[in-house]
Amino acid sequence: MARLGLQAELEDLKEQLLLVESKKEKVETADGRSFEKEDLPAGAKIESGGISLGSNLLFRSGQARLKTHQFPSLDQVARLLKGKYSSYEVLIEGHTDNEPLKSTRQLFEYNIVLGYERASNVFRYLSKKHGLAEKRFQVMSYGMSRPLNPANASTAQGRSENRRVVFRLKRNIH
Repeated sequence: MARLGLQAELEDLKEQLLLVESKKEKVETADGRSFEKEDLPAGAKIESGGISLGSNLLFRSGQARLKTHQFPSLDQVARLLKGKYSSYEVLIEGHTDNEPLKSTRQLFEYNIVLGYERASNVFRYLSKKHGLAEKRFQVMSYGMSRPLNPANASTAQGRSENRRVVFRLKRNIH
């Protein structure tokens, strides 16, 4: 019986995630802009027009606290957002792998929260250290729901690639 309840709860959470994703797509507008390759901090990649920083650059596995030796990567993103892209709203997305928290075996809920905490910590760093206006940012988590390559999402390499934070330019606000 408990298993059926958990299964139903998991299905409800998946439906809620789909609803959030559809709302996100409605928020995005055609005047969003892509970052350019020369904008990339060391170790970053372009992902569908956004800057993708792997969590191995910013976080320890299973943690949301920023690695201090990686602040220069975030400082470079901040300079871009204060300069070249100062007129855009920014979405910061948190993504995780498909591994549960070992101590509780929670999978879906844990990864949604972890992705959100990581994206939020990146936002707080940019806001507090660089004075970027809060009203320009949206923070959200996809958890494990958007792997870069679903076919290898359960391999060590795939899990590593999927742990990331992505910056996306939204509508022009000026």
